Amino acid sequence: MNWSVTRFPVLASTNDLALEWMRAGTARAGDVLVAAEQRAGRGRPGRTWHSPPGALLMTAVLPFVPERVGWTSLAAGAAVATAVRGLGVPAGVKWPNDVVVEGRKLAGVLAETSVSGLVAVGIGMNVTNPLPPDPELAARTARLVEYLPSATVELLLERVLGELERHWGLLSAPENRPLSTVWEELDTTRGRRLRWSEAGITGIADGVDVSGALILRTTDDRLVTAAVGEVTFL
Repeated sequence: MNWSVTRFPVLASTNDLALEWMRAGTARAGDVLVAAEQRAGRGRPGRTWHSPPGALLMTAVLPFVPERVGWTSLAAGAAVATAVRGLGVPAGVKWPNDVVVEGRKLAGVLAETSVSGLVAVGIGMNVTNPLPPDPELAARTARLVEYLPSATVELLLERVLGELERHWGLLSAPENRPLSTVWEELDTTRGRRLRWSEAGITGIADGVDVSGALILRTTDDRLVTAAVGEVTFL
């Protein structure tokens, strides 16, 4: 991948600007937008927040693989977790789009598209930025500097781009098994009791299916697939 990195001191949202570029026909696969500060970052489902300096705030424009649409966010999350693990930090993934360390959220992923053939993959990772002022939220938040004092945004940007390229190769491969194997090795969701936000169903996570949807085993031993929404551990 020929990466082309554009840096901004502050943006509302790197994903929003990337989507604008895509609609205008000026974006190409390999474009990367990096903001030092983000004032209206977005997450699932439609949450907004302010991200102060010290976090990795980026969007990479990548080829969209329509036949693996359900694996897009999973591939990106696995890439981020693998980049962090390469630095010796025990990161894992929580379905569908969180990267966690010891149960606390380190990073989030948001994949969106506005044109055929491209997808904007937004990544927000806590590196050296301050914890949220809300004590409850702070307790659920991890920062990379706590585990790796030498961590910098630039170091993580380089590592994440390298893993995004590798994982997009897996996403585009004829067989999905290599990517699903990577996900399984990083998965912190399987075996956990949780609630699925979209349907209010509780159950035990039983991995993901071939489409990337989460499989839930309910208390009455039914198997339910969750293709959208998010989950809360119980």
